[in-house]
Amino acid sequence: KVSNTSEDPATLDMEAEAVLHASAVDPGLPLALPRPATDGVRRVSLETDVGTCQVRVYDVLPGRGRSDPRDLPDAAFVGWGETTARIGQALRGFMHPAALRTMLWDVQHAAQTRAFLTDIRDDGQRALVERTLDRFELVVAPLWPSLRAQVVHGDLTTDNALVDEHGRISGIVDFGDMSFSALITDIASALDSIVSDRPTEDLLRLMRLYLDGFERFTPLEDEELRLTGDLLATRAAITIAISSWRSAQGLEDSAFAERYNQAVARTILNLEGIGYDVVAQRMAGSPAARRSSRSAMPRRSISSAARAPGSSTSTVGAISTPTTTCRRSVIPTRGSRVPSPGPRAG
Repeated sequence: KVSNTSEDPATLDMEAEAVLHASAVDPGLPLALPRPATDGVRRVSLETDVGTCQVRVYDVLPGRGRSDPRDLPDAAFVGWGETTARIGQALRGFMHPAALRTMLWDVQHAAQTRAFLTDIRDDGQRALVERTLDRFELVVAPLWPSLRAQVVHGDLTTDNALVDEHGRISGIVDFGDMSFSALITDIASALDSIVSDRPTEDLLRLMRLYLDGFERFTPLEDEELRLTGDLLATRAAITIAISSWRSAQGLEDSAFAERYNQAVARTILNLEGIGYDVVAQRMAGSPAARRSSRSAMPRRSISSAARAPGSSTSTVGAISTPTTTCRRSVIPTRGSRVPSPGPRAG
């Protein structure tokens, strides 16, 4: 991986240390591990005509990247939930000063993306994002300080995970959006990716399948479950806002930057059509029902997952596409640090 010149070396070191920590806690996680250079260091400086880049070497992992979430079978949603929970558990004891940063893709900073509303060309999408941000500030923001928090992956999506022939995660290749945030931030980013463009009648069922997988490893608190729909909508709104800003600034081709906007806008509209209160009830259920469900649920631990048949620490297969050029970005691309309150992580 060749990082652009705006990347903070301390952040790159955090990524490597986090992956090694997570792998030590849960050896069965399919993580791309950093490999040292011949002198033992994990990154090497490369001087170019635009500045200094950092070069790192990571494992090759099996699977295919940028999979179409519409092709995921039901069982894969459970598997994505399990892997998300395992990453959270594996990072629970990890901390690094570089994690205390503002990532605009982190839903806790959603209000800052209001600055991008004027860049959303579609009137309907602009109104949709604005009222979603309004609801976030009214419903979610007051509860945020009470939510469980730790260092999180921040961007477990189909862009950053390799999948096998069954749609289950076979490789996690990018930790570039790590930060200290609420545990359920990872749920929001994963769901925003894998339930995208699903019809209304499937949306809640697929969300619940994913949460069932997550709770096989980490039971969620009732408040976390009730906020799932709101956080999914907020993450979708952030996607529209940030991608529209990037397009307006000429940082990416408009078609590429905004490729997910219509699909995630439909996700928000579907949630609004169902009603956030109904979504909350369907995700959390009654306290009695939740207790009964949890007692009947087959619980798994990280140690059992690491020993499970088919789990592997093998590092052979296909590799994620690295950055092959070293260019100075005015605003870093997705997964990079963005100064607050300015733009962008994307």
